[in-house]
Amino acid sequence: MENSKSKYIQIFISSLLIVVLIFVAALFWFEGIVEKSARTEFENNTKSKLEVINSAANLRFQKIYEDIEMFAKHELIKKERSPITTYYQNKMRVLMKPMEGNKREQDIFKMFQLYGETHDDIEYVYFSTQEGGYVVWPQTYITAGYDPRIRPWYIRGLSAINEVLQTEPYQDLVTSKKIISNVKLVRDSSGEALGVIGIDINLRSLSAILEAVKLLPNEHYILVHSSGIILEDTMYPKNNMEYIFEAYPMINREEMNLGEIYTFNMQNREVYIMKNQIEDLGWCVYSISNKNILLRQYKALRSNYFIMATLVALATSLVSLTGVYLILKNRRRHRQHMYNLKYFDSLTKLRNKALFDRDAVELISKYPQDINHALIIMNVDNFRVVNEAKGYEFGNKLLIAVAEKLKGFITEGDILARLGNDEFVVLKSNIDNYEELYNYILRLDKNLNKIYSVSGEDIFVSLSMGISMYPNDATNYNGLYKNAVSALNSSKNNSGNNFEFYNQDINTKAIYKYEIKNRLKTALNEKEFKLYYQPQIDIEQKEIIGIEALIRWESSEGFIPPNIFIPIAEESNLIIPIGEWVLMSACRFGKRLNDMGYNMQLAVNISRLQFKYPYISILLNSILEKTEFPPHLLELEITESILMGNNEECSIILEDFKKMGIKLAIDDFGTGYSSLSYLKKFDVDKIKIDRSFIKDIPENDDGTIAKVIIDLAKILNMEVIAEGVENKAQNEFLKANECIQVQGYLYAKPLCEEDLIKFVNEFKHNEGGNI
Repeated sequence: MENSKSKYIQIFISSLLIVVLIFVAALFWFEGIVEKSARTEFENNTKSKLEVINSAANLRFQKIYEDIEMFAKHELIKKERSPITTYYQNKMRVLMKPMEGNKREQDIFKMFQLYGETHDDIEYVYFSTQEGGYVVWPQTYITAGYDPRIRPWYIRGLSAINEVLQTEPYQDLVTSKKIISNVKLVRDSSGEALGVIGIDINLRSLSAILEAVKLLPNEHYILVHSSGIILEDTMYPKNNMEYIFEAYPMINREEMNLGEIYTFNMQNREVYIMKNQIEDLGWCVYSISNKNILLRQYKALRSNYFIMATLVALATSLVSLTGVYLILKNRRRHRQHMYNLKYFDSLTKLRNKALFDRDAVELISKYPQDINHALIIMNVDNFRVVNEAKGYEFGNKLLIAVAEKLKGFITEGDILARLGNDEFVVLKSNIDNYEELYNYILRLDKNLNKIYSVSGEDIFVSLSMGISMYPNDATNYNGLYKNAVSALNSSKNNSGNNFEFYNQDINTKAIYKYEIKNRLKTALNEKEFKLYYQPQIDIEQKEIIGIEALIRWESSEGFIPPNIFIPIAEESNLIIPIGEWVLMSACRFGKRLNDMGYNMQLAVNISRLQFKYPYISILLNSILEKTEFPPHLLELEITESILMGNNEECSIILEDFKKMGIKLAIDDFGTGYSSLSYLKKFDVDKIKIDRSFIKDIPENDDGTIAKVIIDLAKILNMEVIAEGVENKAQNEFLKANECIQVQGYLYAKPLCEEDLIKFVNEFKHNEGGNI
C-alpha cells in the first residue's frame, strides 16, 4: 500500500515537474515570439506603405520628366537658332514682361503659362539659350547682369545628354521657397546644343506623398533626397532641407542596409528604423516606429498565455479526447469534401448547376411576387476553337479568369454559378427597374468582353448573354431558365449583339440604346452632327436679340432626336467631345455673324459633365481665343440642378465667366428644384421659362406659373425669355405680362446657318414683320 502511495506521489510530482517545465519553456518561447512578431508587423506595415509612397513619388516625377521631354521636342522651342531676346539683361532690376518680347518669346511664355497654371505644384517653367537669353513663367524679378548659364541647374542641364536630370533641393533666393529643379538639354535638328529647359517643383507638394499613407500613433516617415537632404519629415518638419546625418546623428553610426530593421535610441526611447529606396528617383525613405508600443500589444497577451500554457500541460491527460476530436474532425472534413464534390465546380470553385437550381428556387420563393429578378446566362464565344488551338489546360485557365472577373459583379443576394463547360449564370436579385438592369448588363458587356492574359499570352474573349426577367417572362424558376436559354441562343445566332433579352419589347429598346452608344463613338468623326439656330425675338423692339445653338444628329440611318442620344452621350462621357465641338462650331458662326454686323447673343447649352473646374474655364478661353468671338455675346445655358450640385466649385466657375464677360442663363426654369437664394447668390443673368408652362396658354392654362416666373425675374433683376411660343395668343399673353423676349415656331423653327442669315436679313428688311 505504501509502495503504491509512493508511486502515485512520484507520478504526481513528475507530472507537476512536466507541467512546470512546459510552462517555463513556453514563457521563454513567448518572449522570442513577442520580439519577432513586433518586428514582422513593423516590416509588413512599412512595406505596404512604402508601395504607396514609391508609387506616388514616381508617378509625380515621371510625369514631370515626360512633360520636360515634351517641351524639349516642341517645335516652338527648337524652331530657330536665333537667341531668345536679351531684353532681360538690362543693367537694372526689371520686371519680366514677356509680352513685350518677340513673337517666339511670347508664344513660349504662353505655352509655359498654360502648363504652369494647370499644375498647382509647379513653381517655375523656364528655357535658357546658349547665348544667355531667358524665358520664365511666372513673371518674376531678375537682377541686372543675371546670367542663367552659370546657374547650377543650367550646368546640370548641359550634361543631360539623353535624360532629365534632377538638382539637389535648394531654397530659392527670391521667393524663399524650397525647390527641386528638373532640367534637360535641348538640341536643334543638327544635334547642336540650343539651351536648357527646366521645370521647378515646390517641395511643399511632396507632403501629399506622405499624406497619402495613414500613419499609426508614434509612426513617422522621413523622405530623403539622394543628396542626403531631408525633403519631408513627419516627426520634426523643421528638419526639412537639413542633411539626414546632421538631423539624426544615430543613423550615421553605421552604414544602414536597405530593407533591414535597426534598433536605435532616439531621445530616450527605443525605435525601429528601416531604410528603403525609391528606385527611379534615387531617394530614400526612413520609416520609424516606437519599439515599446509595438511590443506592448503582444506583451499584453502574456496573462492569456499563462492560462494557455497551463491548459496545454493539463491536456496531456486528455489524450483520448484528442483522439476522439481528430476522428470527428476527419469525418467532418470528409463530409465537407463530399458536399463540395456534389455542389461545387472543381475548376472555378463556383456553384455547380445542382446547387444553383436549389438556391435559385429558394431565392425566388423568399421574395414577394412583385419583386423583379433577372436570370443571365453567359456563354464564351468560340470556346471550342480556343481548346482545339491552345489545348485544354489553356482553356481551363481562361475559364478561371472569366470566373474571377464575374465574382467582381456579384453583390449581396446575387447567385453566381458555372453551369458546365463554358457556360456561366447569374441570378441578379431585387432589381428596381429595367434601367438599373440595362446598366448592369452594359458593365458586364464592357468588362467581360476584353483581352485576357493567360499563360503569358493575350487573347480577346467575347461572351454572349441571354436575359429573362421574373415575373414578367416567367413565374417560376424552370420557365425563367428556359427563356434565358432561348434568349442566349438568339443572341449567339445574331452575331451583331453580345446580349439579348427574352422580352422583345425590352430587348428592342436595350439593343437600340446599345447601338446608339456605339454609333455615337464615330458620329463626330463622320461629321454626322449639325448645328441649327433658333432666333430669339424682342417683341417690343421688334428685333432679333439672339440665337440658340441646337445640335441635331443626321445619321446615315436617319434623324435621331436629341432627347434620345444626349442622355446616352452623357452616360458614356461622349458628351465631352460633342460639347467641345458644339461650342467651337457655334462660336465660329457667331464670329461670322459679328463680322457681318449682327451683334446678337449666342446661347449654347452646357451639360453637367462639362461644367467642371478648371476644364470649362480652360476650354472657353481656348475656344474664344481661336474663334475671336466676343465673350460678352456668349450666353451659356445650364439647368437648375447643376447649380445645386457644388456651391464652391460653381462659385469659382461663375466668377471666371464674369471675368471673361460671358453671360449665364438657367434653362428649363421651373422644372427642377430651384432655390431663390441660389439664383441670387450665383448672379444669374437670365431665366428661361420652360415650354411646358407656355404650350397650353390660354385655352387650358391661365398662365399662373409663367406669371410667377416673370415676376420672380423682375424681383431678382434678371432677364426672362419664354421658349416654345407657337401662336399669337401665347405671344400676346407674354407681352401683356411684360415678358418681351420669346423664342419658338411662331417666328422660326431651328435653321441652318445659311437659312438663319437669310431670315435675319428678311426680318431686318421687314422691320419685325407683324409682331
